[in-house]
Amino acid sequence: MTTVVKSTHITSKLIQSEGATFVDYIEIDPQDSYVSKTDLSGTTGNNPTRFALDMGNVQALAQSFKQSGQDLSCSTMVVEKLPKPIKDFDTNRVYSYRLVTGAHRHAAMTSIKMDKVIVALYEFENREAQLRFQLVENNHAPSKASTADDLCNALCYAVHQGFIRKDRKAMESYLAPMNKIHGNTKNKAIAMALRETGAYQDYHIYTPQDVKDWTASNGFVTSGKLDNNRNQAGWSVK
Repeated sequence: MTTVVKSTHITSKLIQSEGATFVDYIEIDPQDSYVSKTDLSGTTGNNPTRFALDMGNVQALAQSFKQSGQDLSCSTMVVEKLPKPIKDFDTNRVYSYRLVTGAHRHAAMTSIKMDKVIVALYEFENREAQLRFQLVENNHAPSKASTADDLCNALCYAVHQGFIRKDRKAMESYLAPMNKIHGNTKNKAIAMALRETGAYQDYHIYTPQDVKDWTASNGFVTSGKLDNNRNQAGWSVK
């Protein structure tokens, strides 16, 4: 059941982003919000800016909700109304809303079976407007801001959908509003996204994991270890 609630006691600020319109605060069962898996097709309305859940953060939030309930001075989860309900035939649950932001809070609330929470209902002009909204929502001082993996996933999604070109300048411009995310994190994300999308680069920067994967797949050893096949010590160098 969905109930429109008065915003008198809600002191958190609404997120402002181009193409996103706040509709109302509503009270719902969080389990009635559809949470889709990450993919680049854009068909499931996932949140590409949140690549993976930090289960430690989920557990901490769950404990907080269990002890104190929902804090309405903190930002609420954001949902959008589905064009038509989605039915999960495994559980027979029918979803009327789709989660837009708040994956960690949603996971925490459902883990302790909270059945009534206040969320912000928004409408979006299109999927790009929703992606920008999700980036803005994760643009905050360190707590659980976007990681390099999160930003890389968002950039790859934006390229796949045709929102931006697959080049460094376009990616830098797209992440420019993320002014609370460390520059090194954004640079790492861009480097990862350039490789993932196959973009042209004047030179390639390989991470230690890239080197480890390549040497292992080609039968080489590193770190001064003896290569028994070649009877020589193997090293990786810059």
